[in-house]
Amino acid sequence: MMEECETSKSENANTKQMFSKPIPMQLLYDLFESHCSRNDMHYIIDDNVYKQIVFVGTHIPFLQDLKEYYDPSKHRYLIRDFTYKSFTNIIRQICRSNDHPFYTKMQYNHSQYTILYFIQKPRQREMVEIGEIAEIHSSRI
Repeated sequence: MMEECETSKSENANTKQMFSKPIPMQLLYDLFESHCSRNDMHYIIDDNVYKQIVFVGTHIPFLQDLKEYYDPSKHRYLIRDFTYKSFTNIIRQICRSNDHPFYTKMQYNHSQYTILYFIQKPRQREMVEIGEIAEIHSSRI
């Protein structure tokens, strides 16, 4: 079962305080484009994607690029051990600061679970927003 992540105003305000300036979603899109499994609507992030990013080493320039956006007092999120948990934490922070929708799904495998993240692709997000606008306009007629 997939659930859309809901953030309260206080969570969103706290997330926005993490950054010294707005962080572009394009940084995530660029990272995901070459590592995530093919899906028309979402980037799917799981433990395998994390392992591939670490193996190839693309997490290092990604974290370096993020330093200019994070408030200096929050750099600890970028310099601590890079684990799947810390990686997904950064993803959530960026998505929430941009009010970008993401979904999670818990996957069980051999009595262990992993949380999968589904980040909406940019074109799909535009289509959803256009659909919502069209729906509003059609309801007014």
